[in-house]
Amino acid sequence: MSAFMVTDETINRVVRWLSREVYRSSYLKEKVEKTLGMTTDSEAWADTVGKAMFQLNIAGVNDRYGDGKAKKFRTLNYTYVPAQPTTIYHLSTKIQVLKSLQCWLYQCMEGEVVKKPLYIFFRTVVEPHLMRSIINDLPEYQTAEWG
Repeated sequence: MSAFMVTDETINRVVRWLSREVYRSSYLKEKVEKTLGMTTDSEAWADTVGKAMFQLNIAGVNDRYGDGKAKKFRTLNYTYVPAQPTTIYHLSTKIQVLKSLQCWLYQCMEGEVVKKPLYIFFRTVVEPHLMRSIINDLPEYQTAEWG
Protein backbone atom coordinates (compact mmCIF):
# COMPACT_ATOMS: atom_id res chain seq x y z
CA MET A 1 0.00 0.00 0.00
CA SER A 2 1.15 3.54 -0.64
CA ALA A 3 0.08 6.91 0.71
CA PHE A 4 0.40 10.53 -0.39
CA MET A 5 -0.66 13.98 0.73
CA VAL A 6 -3.98 14.97 -0.83
CA THR A 7 -4.63 18.44 -2.19
CA ASP A 8 -6.45 21.14 -0.26
CA GLU A 9 -9.31 20.84 -2.75
CA THR A 10 -9.75 17.14 -1.93
CA ILE A 11 -10.31 17.98 1.73
CA ASN A 12 -12.28 21.14 0.97
CA ARG A 13 -14.80 19.27 -1.20
CA VAL A 14 -15.57 16.98 1.73
CA VAL A 15 -15.67 19.74 4.33
CA ARG A 16 -17.84 22.03 2.18
CA TRP A 17 -20.32 19.23 1.59
CA LEU A 18 -20.29 18.30 5.28
CA SER A 19 -20.75 21.90 6.40
CA ARG A 20 -23.82 22.21 4.17
CA GLU A 21 -25.17 18.78 5.09
CA VAL A 22 -25.15 19.36 8.87
CA TYR A 23 -27.79 22.03 8.33
CA ARG A 24 -29.95 19.58 6.36
CA SER A 25 -29.51 16.58 8.64
CA SER A 26 -30.04 16.82 12.39
CA TYR A 27 -28.64 13.28 12.66
CA LEU A 28 -25.36 14.30 11.03
CA LYS A 29 -25.21 17.57 12.99
CA GLU A 30 -25.57 15.65 16.25
CA LYS A 31 -22.93 13.10 15.19
CA VAL A 32 -20.44 15.85 14.24
CA GLU A 33 -20.96 17.72 17.49
CA LYS A 34 -20.90 14.62 19.70
CA THR A 35 -18.09 12.72 18.00
CA LEU A 36 -15.80 15.63 17.26
CA GLY A 37 -16.70 17.59 20.39
CA MET A 38 -17.45 20.86 18.64
CA THR A 39 -20.42 23.05 17.88
CA THR A 40 -21.47 23.62 14.28
CA ASP A 41 -23.17 26.93 15.04
CA SER A 42 -20.35 29.03 13.58
CA GLU A 43 -18.38 28.78 10.34
CA ALA A 44 -15.13 28.17 12.26
CA TRP A 45 -15.86 24.49 12.83
CA ALA A 46 -15.45 23.68 9.12
CA ASP A 47 -11.96 25.19 9.09
CA THR A 48 -11.11 23.20 12.24
CA VAL A 49 -12.32 19.93 10.67
CA GLY A 50 -10.38 20.61 7.47
CA LYS A 51 -7.19 21.25 9.42
CA ALA A 52 -7.74 18.10 11.48
CA MET A 53 -8.23 16.08 8.27
CA PHE A 54 -4.99 17.50 6.90
CA GLN A 55 -3.12 16.59 10.09
CA LEU A 56 -4.51 13.06 9.90
CA ASN A 57 -3.26 12.79 6.31
CA ILE A 58 0.20 13.90 7.50
CA ALA A 59 0.11 11.27 10.25
CA GLY A 60 -0.88 8.54 7.78
CA VAL A 61 1.91 9.41 5.35
CA ASN A 62 4.45 9.65 8.17
CA ASP A 63 3.28 6.31 9.58
CA ARG A 64 3.80 4.77 6.14
CA TYR A 65 7.16 6.31 5.21
CA GLY A 66 8.64 7.61 8.47
CA ASP A 67 8.53 10.79 10.53
CA GLY A 68 8.86 13.96 8.50
CA LYS A 69 8.29 12.28 5.12
CA ALA A 70 4.90 13.95 4.47
CA LYS A 71 6.66 17.23 3.64
CA LYS A 72 8.33 15.52 0.67
CA PHE A 73 4.94 15.25 -1.03
CA ARG A 74 3.91 18.89 -0.69
CA THR A 75 4.21 21.99 1.44
CA LEU A 76 2.36 21.29 4.67
CA ASN A 77 0.13 24.34 4.58
CA TYR A 78 -3.57 23.57 4.33
CA THR A 79 -6.12 26.33 3.71
CA TYR A 80 -9.86 25.87 4.00
CA VAL A 81 -11.86 27.72 1.35
CA PRO A 82 -15.62 27.83 2.01
CA ALA A 83 -18.08 27.13 -0.80
CA GLN A 84 -19.48 29.99 -2.82
CA PRO A 85 -23.16 30.64 -2.08
CA THR A 86 -24.05 29.77 -5.67
CA THR A 87 -22.62 26.24 -5.47
CA ILE A 88 -25.29 23.69 -6.34
CA TYR A 89 -24.96 20.13 -5.06
CA HIS A 90 -26.09 17.85 -7.87
CA LEU A 91 -25.61 14.10 -7.91
CA SER A 92 -22.36 14.39 -9.88
CA THR A 93 -21.00 16.74 -7.23
CA LYS A 94 -21.91 14.31 -4.44
CA ILE A 95 -20.16 11.57 -6.34
CA GLN A 96 -17.04 13.75 -6.58
CA VAL A 97 -17.26 14.43 -2.84
CA LEU A 98 -17.49 10.68 -2.20
CA LYS A 99 -14.48 10.00 -4.41
CA SER A 100 -12.51 12.74 -2.63
CA LEU A 101 -13.52 11.37 0.77
CA GLN A 102 -12.51 7.84 -0.19
CA CYS A 103 -9.18 9.08 -1.54
CA TRP A 104 -8.49 10.93 1.72
CA LEU A 105 -9.51 7.89 3.79
CA TYR A 106 -7.21 5.65 1.75
CA GLN A 107 -4.25 8.02 2.12
CA CYS A 108 -4.78 8.06 5.90
CA MET A 109 -5.13 4.29 6.25
CA GLU A 110 -1.76 3.64 7.84
CA GLY A 111 -0.58 2.64 11.30
CA GLU A 112 -2.51 4.00 14.24
CA VAL A 113 -4.40 6.57 12.16
CA VAL A 114 -7.28 4.15 11.53
CA LYS A 115 -7.93 4.08 15.29
CA LYS A 116 -8.28 7.86 15.57
CA PRO A 117 -11.81 9.17 16.27
CA LEU A 118 -11.72 11.52 13.27
CA TYR A 119 -10.85 8.70 10.87
CA ILE A 120 -13.48 6.40 12.38
CA PHE A 121 -16.08 9.17 12.19
CA PHE A 122 -15.50 9.76 8.49
CA ARG A 123 -15.36 6.03 7.71
CA THR A 124 -18.40 4.94 9.75
CA VAL A 125 -20.67 8.00 9.75
CA VAL A 126 -19.89 10.41 6.91
CA GLU A 127 -19.10 7.92 4.14
CA PRO A 128 -22.27 5.82 4.63
CA HIS A 129 -24.41 8.97 5.01
CA LEU A 130 -23.05 10.34 1.73
CA MET A 131 -23.53 7.01 -0.03
CA ARG A 132 -27.17 6.83 1.10
CA SER A 133 -27.71 10.37 -0.12
CA ILE A 134 -26.31 9.50 -3.55
CA ILE A 135 -28.39 6.34 -3.82
CA ASN A 136 -31.57 8.16 -2.77
CA ASP A 137 -30.98 10.69 -5.58
CA LEU A 138 -30.69 8.04 -8.29
CA PRO A 139 -33.67 7.90 -10.68
CA GLU A 140 -33.61 4.10 -10.46
CA TYR A 141 -34.04 4.30 -6.71
CA GLN A 142 -36.79 6.89 -6.99
CA THR A 143 -38.81 4.72 -9.38
CA ALA A 144 -38.14 1.38 -7.65
CA GLU A 145 -41.09 -0.27 -5.95
CA TRP A 146 -41.44 0.23 -2.21
CA GLY A 147 -42.47 -2.93 -0.46
